[in-house]
Amino acid sequence: MFQSVKDWATKKIIERQLKDVPEEKREMILDMIEKNPGFMQKLQANQELLTKMNKEIEAEIARGTGKVKASIEIGKKYQKQLAEIFADVDPKLLQALMGK
Repeated sequence: MFQSVKDWATKKIIERQLKDVPEEKREMILDMIEKNPGFMQKLQANQELLTKMNKEIEAEIARGTGKVKASIEIGKKYQKQLAEIFADVDPKLLQALMGK
C-alpha cells in the first residue's frame, strides 16, 4: 500500500513518531494504517482534537494523575469522537494494540 513517494514519506514520519513504541505494536499500527487507507486521513483531519487530548493528558499528569489513568479519563471524555476516528479499523487489531 505504501507505494507512492507520499505514502513512503508518511510511513517514515509515523515510524519516527513511534520510535519509543515496542516493535510489535509499531508494526501493528503501520499494518492498521496500510490496511485502512482512510484511517490516516481521519487522523490528519482530527489532528486538532488529538493535540488537544494530548495537552489535557499532559496537564492531568502534571497534576499528579498517573499516565494510564489520565489517558483513560481523557479518552472517555472524547469517546464519541474517538469512536468515529476508529470506526473502520478492525476491532481485533485495536484490541491487540491495547494489549487485550
